[in-house]
Amino acid sequence: MKMVQGRIIYVLAFVMAGLGLTAVSMSAALYTENFTNTTSGNQAISTVGWTGYYTTSATNVSAIVMGSGADTWGLSNTYGNPIANGQGYLFTLNSSYSQQIFAAYDSTFTAMDMTGTSITWNMGNASNIPKIYVLIQVAGSWYASTTSFSTPSGYSAGSFNSATSGVTYSLNFTTDKSAWRNFTLVENSSMGLGAALTSDLPSSSITSIGYFIDYTGVTGTGSAVRIDTLQIIPEPVVATLLLLGIGLVSGRQLRSRWRDPAPS
Repeated sequence: MKMVQGRIIYVLAFVMAGLGLTAVSMSAALYTENFTNTTSGNQAISTVGWTGYYTTSATNVSAIVMGSGADTWGLSNTYGNPIANGQGYLFTLNSSYSQQIFAAYDSTFTAMDMTGTSITWNMGNASNIPKIYVLIQVAGSWYASTTSFSTPSGYSAGSFNSATSGVTYSLNFTTDKSAWRNFTLVENSSMGLGAALTSDLPSSSITSIGYFIDYTGVTGTGSAVRIDTLQIIPEPVVATLLLLGIGLVSGRQLRSRWRDPAPS
């Protein structure tokens, strides 16, 4: 039995290699945003097609360049994570109010069915206090992840882009009501987390993706949140196929033994 299973694994591994597959994923990312900025200074997030807001009145700061001393979003021109992706990452600072809130999303996003996917990104914040929530738009309404994310310790820009582990975060997509809560985002009017959902999301198709950042609990200004390499990827399935193949062979061997018992 072990020899047969070993041969099956070898054959499947050979086929996978021929198809360019690995045990991690059968296909490339369905969506990637690297927040590229190869200029000589920080840029507004509108340059990569993102829209950003701050404060409870949802003031639009998409076209404001970070560095003006205001609470806003920005695209850094330093290297992100992984460093091989080059210059640029998404960041914000609570420059004038320590417990500010921010939201931003991809305003050029193409609608996508999220069934069987995970959302991943790299993050290295200056403080472990800010809470980061994933935002999605479904059927014209905004939702924030029930789960919030924060870094376990503080990062500088240099330690973030040089990190080779410990900075990747992920959220498996589901329409289950327990995974999401309502989110209010009305430009120049109101912004903030809402109540827990009482029913599942109306669809698995999203029309935008982004982040909500809550600085509640931060005691000082100038605390950076840094986000890079946002991706939507299919959940791994190759390992399941391997187990299925082994199971089929094992089942056939058992049936064969039942039909043709060994002589006593």
